[in-house]
Amino acid sequence: MSSNRSSKIAFLHIPKTAGVSVINAFLERLGTESCQTFSSEISDKSFNGKIFVSGHVYLGDIQCDEFIFTFFRNPLEQIASHLMWIDHYNEPEYERELNGFPEKIRQEIRQLACVDLSSAKSIDGYFRSRAFDAELRLVNLQSELLAFKHDDVIEMAQADLANEAINNLDRLGFVGISENLSADMNALFDLLNLGSNPIISRLNSSPSSRRVDTKRPDIRDTLLKYVQADLRLYKHVIAKRKALSRSNGTFSRLFDFFRGNMQELK
Repeated sequence: MSSNRSSKIAFLHIPKTAGVSVINAFLERLGTESCQTFSSEISDKSFNGKIFVSGHVYLGDIQCDEFIFTFFRNPLEQIASHLMWIDHYNEPEYERELNGFPEKIRQEIRQLACVDLSSAKSIDGYFRSRAFDAELRLVNLQSELLAFKHDDVIEMAQADLANEAINNLDRLGFVGISENLSADMNALFDLLNLGSNPIISRLNSSPSSRRVDTKRPDIRDTLLKYVQADLRLYKHVIAKRKALSRSNGTFSRLFDFFRGNMQELK
């Protein structure tokens, strides 16, 4: 991970990785007038009068030399949470929000309503039926956002996708893990000289009435087929952080948790 520093901060916000909690911590510390959140792009223009800019963007599309960071999440939990987040738009009380999406995305959201999220077979059939160029990106999304530009996404073997993402990690000044959000945000704020003890809120959990139970072995096994690249990336990041802790002590108190978390994924 890069050691370059900048007075401006770019957050590559991967969906369902505690990104809203990260954003709120920066809003509280820097003030709303200094932050641009949920931006459609991160570029020099985005930073006009701003210190912090975040967006669901591809790393390849970030056109600036500022300090860039992201947070990853256990891939099983990330994809399950993303499925449930998309599904909540099918709830009757969210019809207005659903109708605000472009027609193609509305169709993809409605398709998920026909999937039995308690059935591994139904979930597997859903993923198998999805076109690679679907508007809603779900499969190996953490790796995809690091590996490509938005308009240059190509289909490749999961191991190759993971390697592309890993090769781009050096563009990032910091990589956090959402399972240890508070400790990692403290480390990030210290790195950026923003003070200590940022306020961490737990927000944006899915309001869907249906659940994807990742504790069920059949559902876990099904989801694992679609996050192998993300899992390889996640393991690499944890191993790299562990190596850093040996050299300078950074994050050393986190790795007992990480080892347990990785055991759950095996």
